[in-house]
This record gives sequence, structure tokens and C-alpha cells, in this order.
Amino acid sequence: MPTCPKNTSRVSLKELFLPVSILLTLIGTALLQCLYTPPLQALTPLTIPGSLSPLLPVSLLKGESQSTQPLTISLGFRPRNEDLFNAYIETLNAGGSPPMLTSQQFNALFAPNESAYQQVRAYLESAGFHVQNTYQHRLLLTATGTAEQAEQTFGVNIQNYAAPDGHQYYATNREPRLPARLASFISGITGLNNAIQWEHSTRITARPLEKSARGAELGCPGPGERYYLPEQIARAYGFDSLYERGLRGEGQTIALFELDDYSTTDLDTYSACYGDSQTSIEQVLVGNGPERSGPGLLEVELDAEQVLSMAPGLRTLKIYEASNTPAGVLDAWSRIVEDRVPVVSNSWGVCEDLADPAMLKQENTLLKAAALQGQSIFVASGDSGSSACAHANPALKQLNVSDPASQPFVTAVGGTSLELNSDSTYKSESVWNHPTENTPSPRIGASGGGISHYWAAPSWQQAPGVINPHTSAAPCQAGNGRICRQIPDIALHADASKGYLIYCSVPSAGCNKMKPWLAVGGTSAGAPIWAAFTAITNQQLQKHGGGRVGFLNPLLYRLASNPASYQAAFHDITTGNNDFNGWHQGTYPATRNYDLATGLGSLKADQLLSYLVQLRQTRR
Repeated sequence: MPTCPKNTSRVSLKELFLPVSILLTLIGTALLQCLYTPPLQALTPLTIPGSLSPLLPVSLLKGESQSTQPLTISLGFRPRNEDLFNAYIETLNAGGSPPMLTSQQFNALFAPNESAYQQVRAYLESAGFHVQNTYQHRLLLTATGTAEQAEQTFGVNIQNYAAPDGHQYYATNREPRLPARLASFISGITGLNNAIQWEHSTRITARPLEKSARGAELGCPGPGERYYLPEQIARAYGFDSLYERGLRGEGQTIALFELDDYSTTDLDTYSACYGDSQTSIEQVLVGNGPERSGPGLLEVELDAEQVLSMAPGLRTLKIYEASNTPAGVLDAWSRIVEDRVPVVSNSWGVCEDLADPAMLKQENTLLKAAALQGQSIFVASGDSGSSACAHANPALKQLNVSDPASQPFVTAVGGTSLELNSDSTYKSESVWNHPTENTPSPRIGASGGGISHYWAAPSWQQAPGVINPHTSAAPCQAGNGRICRQIPDIALHADASKGYLIYCSVPSAGCNKMKPWLAVGGTSAGAPIWAAFTAITNQQLQKHGGGRVGFLNPLLYRLASNPASYQAAFHDITTGNNDFNGWHQGTYPATRNYDLATGLGSLKADQLLSYLVQLRQTRR
């Protein structure tokens, strides 16, 4: 009987633009459900690379881990019909219009073989693992067990280590192995270490606000010197024109990717002041959700409150909450992909060089799936300027970027310092950069941006006006005439010295019940506002018989390639740099057109929406 080592069916590239229903029929006819391998080969263990923590070479061995140490592991699966999967992606990147797949269509085309998925599940359960999460797209399977079970099942050796900054973690010092009959379907195994946690990108002012009543019964602050009100942000970036046209996000849904909890009371209080209390807020626990509420709760509430105020007519806000672990992160992405939420915002990240290759690779597969399903995903680029690793450890000053902002299938959002005229209209913007030596520490930060060490740039980012003196193929070893992925893609106000107004009363998040109004900043404020804009764009598309705008980057860069549409739809930021604390001689500076501090710039919402709707309608 033949084998199927590539987990793929033979569907030619010329068939790519056939209607999805016909394409599914062709694949169903061609597909061989062949899991057979010769017995000896099937039992031969194969190494699955990518699970070793990048911190291992610089960490101090502290001894063996406890055999009962609990672990949560994620097994990433390769898509079925992988050649076709990649062909869809390349067409999308090149500016083509492959059909946006429904979840059912995606699963029928690309979900890994059901029999293989169940065999892997049975193998784990026979070894004592408890399978916690499975998905209809079958790109991930999550299970819980112990260090001893992991060592016996995967042939690894899990030990305790101390990182250079002193934090303790456990990790395998050997790559995992699986029998060949299973390994051919697995792209990577995540969770065999807990060396890193994801950080949120929120900066606060030094003191809570004194309450200044707009309405005494609500205690809603009016204009102030240390923050902008939502209506001021809306006017500066052109959202007010959309509201006047009846575009406020009605009928739309936005998802937030979160690794902490929130207070419903806080969101209700804020929404009563600045949003629409009719928006349905749904908590979606992924696995067991976050272990406990902590400082990250402030991030969740910032994200939610920006969405509620900037898309005040939004129908549903879905807040996905997962544990702050590699497995939790992949589970959250998997659930968001399975639910096919049209617009997603994420303000969490980790230094790209500290993440396991297996985690980065499977995250990439999930984000590709989201792009093929027409999901628009916005990610904060981070608050440590061109030195992304410094967020976790100030000693790590080298040029770097943050994951998942550096992933090619998200839209990375950098940060600016916004100045308004007296009537709240737009005056100017510069790169957000407050070094530690010049300002109080809670306000420090700079717009995250730079060059990926892992990902090559898609074709939409290899264009005139985007190529710049810092563009390089070296950090990611791109090859074949390509360059490395550059971030951010776009930007928005992030400066905490004149920040966003939020409401947070939970002490575990560092908030004050008696003075719950805060002014905050960071690139994490821009991502949900761009998400709100995209939901409003989807609303306009649907009014004209369309669906969703989908993966935004090819469209944004296409608009920016034309001087007229670029000037009409974007604010080009040309002042400042994101060299946090002056570590890299001003790298990276803002320039005309694209730059690695603010990307293409910030938005002129009314004009950008019109262009996006026109582009999407002509490409249906």
C-alpha cells in the first residue's frame, strides 16, 4: 500500500481559483487516506526539532526537575494538502484574491487527516496524558501530564535552569522523538519548557487621575492635560466622520487575544461613559483560562475599553482568555481560528529570539489559516523600541523584534506621540520614544520596530517606498533575492504622557479602587483601535453586499505604493526614532514613506475606509 509522507493530495496550482465546491470535489477524488507504513519504519523514532529553549546555552543548570512537575504540551500538525495551502498563501501575498474560506471549507481542504489526529491522541492517552483541547481544524492538540510522562513518551530529559536574569525554569535539553508513523504529521511540540512568558505592552502615568465629573451620576472625566478622551482620538484620526455616516460597528464582532482576566464592572462603567452599554461582552475561556488575575488585567481592560469607545455600536466583543504559557498562547490562536472571528486584536508579545522555533512555526501555521479565512489580526509591536528583548530583560539591548508582531500574517501596530490642535483636530505626530533617563519610569517606552530574525518578508513588503537603508536579508537569512520581514506595518498614538483614559479598579492589577481612572499608553492601545476601524470597514462592506476586508497588509501596502492614495489615507510620520535609550545611534529613524519606527504611519479613517472598500469590492 502506498504511503503519504507529505500529508498532501495532488491538486495542481492551475486549479487554485476554481470555485471552492469544485476544488473540494477534486481533492476528495484524489485523496488517498493512507496511513500505512511498514512495521519497522513505523516504530522507528524520529526527532521533531524546535523544542529547545534559546535560553539554554546561557543558563545555569540547577538539577533534575521533579518527576511530578505538571506540564501542558501542544502538538502542532502540518496542514493536509500542504502544497495547495502554500499556493493559496503565495497568491494572497502577491495581491491575488483566493476565496476567503469558511471554517468548513478550510477544514475540508486543509485539516490534517482525522485518523492521524486520533492516532496521536490515542498515543498520548496510552502514555498517561490527559488530552485537554482538540480542534475541528486539527492543527493543534493540547494535553496535560507530568515531566516523567514527557520524558518517557518523547525521550527527553527535563531539568531545572536559572536564566541570566535569575528567573528559574524547567526545560528539556534534548529534542523530542515520536514513532515515524506519527512524527510525519507533527510539525513541532511546544510546552517542554516554561522559560518565557508573554508580556503586555501598556504604560501608565505616574499617578491616578483625580475624578473630574462630566456627569455627576457617572463620574465621567472631561478633558484633561494628561490624557485624550475617546472623542478627541476619534476626531484626530477621522472616526467622527464615520460615525456621522452611521458607521459605528453595528452588527460586527471583534475578538481580543488575552492572557489575563478583566472586571465586568470596570468595562460596564467605562462603556456607560464612552461606549455603548448595549455591546455584548463574551468571555471565552480557553482551557482553564488564566491562572489568576494580575498586572495583565490592566492590559485586558485597556484593549476592551478602546474597542468599546471607538466602535460604539459594536454588536459583540469576545474576550479570549488563556494561560500565559506557550501552550496557552497556541490554544488561544487555535480557538480564534476555529471560531473564525472577523477581526482580532492582540497586545501581548515576547522577544522573537527567546521563543522556541516550534512555537513560532505552529503559530505561523495558525495565522496563515486565519488569513485564508479572511480574519484581520492586529498586534501591538511592543514598547521597547528597536530592542524588543529589553522589555523582558533590560540587559538585552540588541536589535530585535517581538513575536507575534513579526509574524508575516498579522498587521503590526507601532506607536506615535500625537499632538492635537485646540479643536482636537490632527496637528502632528512623531515617533513615540521616552527613554528611561529622561522621564519617570512608568512612562518609559518606544515604538517597537525592526527586522525579524526568523521570517522573510512577503512580496507585499518588497516594494518601492518600503525598501529602505536598513532593509536586510541577513538577520533571517532570507536568500533567493528576498528580504526579512520588517515591522511595524502601521502606527497609532501610544504616548503615556498624554495617554488614553481607562477605568480600572482591581487592586491585583495595580489599580486604585478609590481613583480608578488612569491615563495609559503603549502600542497596545493602537492595536484595538485599528481593530475597531476594521470592524467599521466590514460594516460598510456588508452594506454594499460584501463580506469582510480580510488580511489587511496586501491592501495597505498596495495603497501606500501609490503616492496619491498614500497621502490621502495615511499620516506619514517623519520625525523621531525608536532607538530606546540611545543604544543604537538612532536606529531606526522615521523617514518619508515606510520606516521601521512607525511603518506606513497612522490612519485617516474616512479616506482609508473608502479605499479599502473599493479595493475589496473590485477584487471579489
